[in-house]
This record gives sequence, structure tokens and C-alpha cells, in this order.
Amino acid sequence: MRNIRILTMNIQAQAWPAGPHSDAKWRAEAAVKALDPGNFAFDEHPDVVVFNEADNEDAKEILETGLKDMYPHFIVSFNGGSGDLNDGGLAIFSKFEFRELPPSDYNFSNNRSRFYPYVSAGIAGMFYPMSASDDGLAEKGVAIVQISTGLHFEIVTIALTHLQAFYEEVGEHHTIRLRQLKVIEAGLIDLIGAPEDNGNWDKVIVLGDLNIRGDTPPYSTEGHGEWTNVFINNGGPYNNVSQGITTRQNKLIFTEQLIDGWRTFMTPPGAFMEADPSLTNTNLKEGKHLPAGLKERLDYICFPKQRTDAMGETLRHLVAQHMRILPSNFSALDMAFEKIQSDHKGILAQVHWQFRYNTPNQAKLQGDFVHFQAPDSLVKVNIANDLKIPSPGVFQWIYIHEPGTYTFTYSPNLEAAFYYDNDMSTKIDPFNQVKWGELGLDHDWLNGLQHEFGLSEVGDQVDVHRPMFIRLKAAERDDQFTGNIAFSFIKHTGENRFLAIGLLPNDIPKDPRLPVGQKNGKNDECWFRAPLAEQLLSGNPYPVQFYIQNDFARKIRLSLFEGIAAPAPFAQVTNEDRLTVIDYDRATDIKDVYILLERSQTTDYEFLAGYRYSISYLNHLEIYSIEDQSGLGADEIHLTMTADDMATNFLDFTDEDFDDDERRMLNSYYPKNTAFDNRLNVTVFELDSGADDDGPFTATIPALKKGENSRESSIIIEADGAEYQISYKLSRNPNR
Repeated sequence: MRNIRILTMNIQAQAWPAGPHSDAKWRAEAAVKALDPGNFAFDEHPDVVVFNEADNEDAKEILETGLKDMYPHFIVSFNGGSGDLNDGGLAIFSKFEFRELPPSDYNFSNNRSRFYPYVSAGIAGMFYPMSASDDGLAEKGVAIVQISTGLHFEIVTIALTHLQAFYEEVGEHHTIRLRQLKVIEAGLIDLIGAPEDNGNWDKVIVLGDLNIRGDTPPYSTEGHGEWTNVFINNGGPYNNVSQGITTRQNKLIFTEQLIDGWRTFMTPPGAFMEADPSLTNTNLKEGKHLPAGLKERLDYICFPKQRTDAMGETLRHLVAQHMRILPSNFSALDMAFEKIQSDHKGILAQVHWQFRYNTPNQAKLQGDFVHFQAPDSLVKVNIANDLKIPSPGVFQWIYIHEPGTYTFTYSPNLEAAFYYDNDMSTKIDPFNQVKWGELGLDHDWLNGLQHEFGLSEVGDQVDVHRPMFIRLKAAERDDQFTGNIAFSFIKHTGENRFLAIGLLPNDIPKDPRLPVGQKNGKNDECWFRAPLAEQLLSGNPYPVQFYIQNDFARKIRLSLFEGIAAPAPFAQVTNEDRLTVIDYDRATDIKDVYILLERSQTTDYEFLAGYRYSISYLNHLEIYSIEDQSGLGADEIHLTMTADDMATNFLDFTDEDFDDDERRMLNSYYPKNTAFDNRLNVTVFELDSGADDDGPFTATIPALKKGENSRESSIIIEADGAEYQISYKLSRNPNR
């Protein structure tokens, strides 16, 4: 059976007074639009959707009306429904039917769910609260449902919750959250039994906004060491009667039976912690020791911990084959989720049983491939034939830790997706697809490997600038496939154009490691590929410099070609300088320049290749209302942006309801790749209903300086009695 997909997101559709009524309505409408199946790949549309902070009654109605056809099984209120303030904000929508639960005083929804409220208690004259500050306005708790997913018709238990928030500092109210976690523990035990040696716990998922900061290292003491206490130390020194905990003291299911899914599965093999912090929340309101704008991981999907039987065999349990954050990049799906404009991001998990290599932390390692040396070449073809899809929907993961440029080939009924280890939510597109016969290697020899291992004749070419994961899955046309599969990689040596070595702009120059005393391929050539930036928004040309650092001053010839198929170079120079530079004005729509380095003799080595340009990309933009103007209509803003000396706006944004402490992400309002040379010009108007518009109020975002490859910063626009913060991110690289 296929994998199941689970999405959790805090959509900030809050009830008054926690949030404006109108904001809750349009956030719910945006969530419905984001969940349109047309936004998702064929095997990614969520089967189960869990919302936090869906406590506004109108928002609930919008969600129910908009989603019930896709999700016929839903519950939009647990132990609430009598007004906005009497609700914990939990909602669940499912394609799978909710199973009828055994009788219990905690049952709701015609015995299709249970809800255990977080109720404060007094023990031996002491009071132990279950909420603090504004959390007291919401009737929080944990809801539990069971679904039969079709995974061998097994029953999966899902617990959804939203724990106590912190307001003044990270870790504040951690003992309240621990008491709430113990309620979750007790509720699950009440339904499926004690966790010890109980197979029901191998099919438990707990998810939601836990308000536990998870982007700091394991064993960190920040925030009272809360993550460590919860997921490693059985609650730490607080899991006892001193904090009102009287059952299962010093034992916690989040240490002994469950794991933090992101930190466990989305981590490189053998690594201490994840390279991608998966920041799911932006703190909007400044606290005493909590800066506004702080980005954290607060949202979780927890999975069963791996167990073994008496014979040492691993017992079957649910795992996250892949987890990704929405929104994270500039895909259509991500932009749809950005328009929800929540202070949280969603987590989408693709879930299956554990199999060999089907999670990133258990990926097949680059060094474990079998190597085949190509005739008359330094190239090696590396092949793995121990990969397998044992059940429909199972993934296989490869981990490539060595930077370089690669050609990847795999079984023809597969799809491959490429992810840097520090961004597991954003696919890296291959820069080229090439037939094996075009690689310049012995054709008969390659054909023999292709047929022996069942590899496709077409490969993906990818620049691997840092450690990378590769996800393999059955193609949509053959999505029920099971059986053995094969995968191969070739690391480029530069010996011809199709094996060129990829460069990064404005980066440390790259050493191709030419062999000493031996030809680099038949012609002893070394090719590099230099991807060029998009054209500037203004359409103006910009200068690019290509260079070879030649510290031993050996005689070389450097040639530049406009594209891989160019028959002749457009520039060429021969010299013995320690630095050879060719200038180029990038005005035409050439995406790649190919650089050919030719040395005089095979004993010459230690050449460094690179290129540089001065343009900047806008990678992220958001506006935050620090203080809006008082008066009628004063919170209606109109923001525009131009680039360099352009007269035409490339961004035009209006918001009729923009209040204090609100933020709007603007990535979906400007072209995906906004390239500029000098500056971005920002203009803000405050739109009044009866008088003239207040404004314009202007500011400038300067381009990156020489030697500056990225910048995350903000500017302040002071309007007439109002103050807005424009946060941005610039880099030399286009958006993906």
C-alpha cells in the first residue's frame, strides 16, 4: 500500500481577543486554497490535516465548508463549540474514517474521538496550573483519534495538541508543558494500554505546536534544557510530585516510546543533529528576553521509537520517510501556503513502515557503492544494486557527502529528487539531462553496465555544492511498483564538456585536482561550467569576470564558450600569468558559460578556477507593523518596490487591515528571481478613507557590496505616526 501523508499547521485563525476576526477568516480561506490537490505532487496531497489555532467560529465554518468534499471525516471542535473563547483551536480533517472508540467519559464526536482537557489541579494543598497568561483563554487539551489507513489495514492512533506558549523567554512555563505532556501520556495509555512491550505504540503519532524549542542542539541547556528533558531525560528533574505529577514519575513516553521526527529522520547518517533546523515559527511580539523576529522550531510530528524483539530483530513501526516545511521556497505549493500568513509554518510528513534506506538518517552512503573504472579515463561509474521498494510508496534515500558535479542514473521507472542536507524542503533541479552516450566514455562499456543493472540511458546532472540527499521513488505512471532498483553516479572530472565541473559565483575558486603525469581524459582538457544569473529586472547588462589562478605561472590557454553546444570560443587567451582574467558583459540570455582550461604538459597542476559578478537577488521580503497610525482607515497600507533606475513597480501590495504586531510575508508578490545591480526602492502609502493618502514614505535596500555574498537585515520606515519594519534577505543566488 502507498504511504500516508500527514500535515500539521498552526494557522493563527484565532478567536477574539487573541486575533482580529477578519484575519481568522481570510487565513482559513487561504488554508482551503492551499490544500487544493492541484498544488501537490501526485503522492503528496495530505490524507490527514491537523490545524492548531483554528478556534474562530467563522474560520471553522470556512474550513468545514471548503474541505469536507476532500476530507469527508472531520472534527472542527473538541470540547468546545459554545463560543470562541471555549475552544482549544484543534481541528482534524481526514480522508480515512475515524474508528469508533471504546466507551469512555472522554469520548466525543459519536465516540469517534477523545478529548482530555488540560485541567489545573490541587494536590495536598498545592496548586499546579495547566495554563498561564493568555493561554488561559483557550480550552487546550489533547484530542485522540484512530484511523485505518490501508497500511495492511493497521490501526494508527493520532494525538493532536497545542501546548502552553512561552511569552517572555524561551522555556518559560516548561513545567506546565510537562504536565500537559503527562496528560497526553495518560490519555494514550487509557486508550491503547501501557507502552511497555505493546505493539499498539509502534503505530502512534503525536503532533502539533508543542512550543518546545527544537532547533538548539541536543543537551543544550537553553530554555531550561526543555528539549533535552522531554526527549532524552524522561522529563528531567521535574517529572515528580514536586510539580504535581503523581503517576509514572520519572518516566515519559516522549523519551522512552516516541521520538522527535524531524531531529531523528531528517538528519544526515551518523550525525549528532540535523543540518536543516526546520524553523517553523517567527516570534512576532517581543518579550522580556524574547526578541521579535526570532525564528524557532516549535512544531512537531513525533513517531514511535525503534524497538527490537528478544532475538534482536527490529519490530515494524511507523517512520517519516520525508518531512518538509511549508512554506520554505518559491514553488507554487509553497507560495500557496505563504498566503495563509501565519506566524507558523506547516509540516508535511510522508509516513510508511520502516524499511532499509527509506529515511534520510538511514540513507545509502556514497562510499558503499561498487566502483567500475572507465577505460582510458579517470572516471568511475559507481553503482548500488541493493536498493529495493518492498511495498508501494516506499522511498529509498542516497547520501552524497562529497561536493562536486555529478551525473546520476537510475532505473527507468523511478523519479529522483535532490535536496541539500541543510534544506530538506527545497528540491534542487538538475542543470541538465544527458544520455550516457554523450559523456565521451567508452560507449560499449557503458552500454554493458546499463543493461546489466537495468539503468536508464538518460541521467540527471547536478551540482553538489554541499552534502546532498537523493530521494528515489516509483514514478507516477508506475506508482504501485515493488522490487529491486538500481542507482549510479559519476563524479565529473572535467575531461569534456558533458563532464564539466560546476562553479559557484563569488565563491572560493575550485581546484579540479588534475592528475600529475597523466592526461585528464583523451585530450587532457579541463572543463568548468559557470551558471550565469538571471537578467537584471532593468534589462541592463552586467559585468562578469572568469579567472584561473595559476600560482606556479605555468603556460595555459583559457577559452570561454557560450553554452555547452557552442562550436567556437567567444574569448580566448594564452599566457603564463599567475592570474588570468577574462571580462564579459552578460546581456544576452545565455544561461551557462563553459570554461576550457588547457595546460602545456601533464606535470602542471594546482590551478584554481572561479568567476564573479556583482548583482544581487531578493530572496525574502516581509513587512512588520511595529506601530500603526491611530484613526479611521489608518491601518490600510500600500507598498510598492522598484529596482535600480526602473520606473515600473515589480511589487505592488495593498492590505486593508494591517495592525500592530502583524506581519505580512511578501515573497508571493514579486517575481521569483528579482535580480538588481544597485538598490531596491521601497515606497509606503497609508490609505485614509476621507482625506488624502499619507505618504509617500520611502526607503532603500542597498545591493550587496563587493565581497558580500549574502545579507539578512531590515530597514525601518517611519510614516505619519506609524512605524514599519521591512525585513529582507539578499544573496548572489537565484531562488528555487
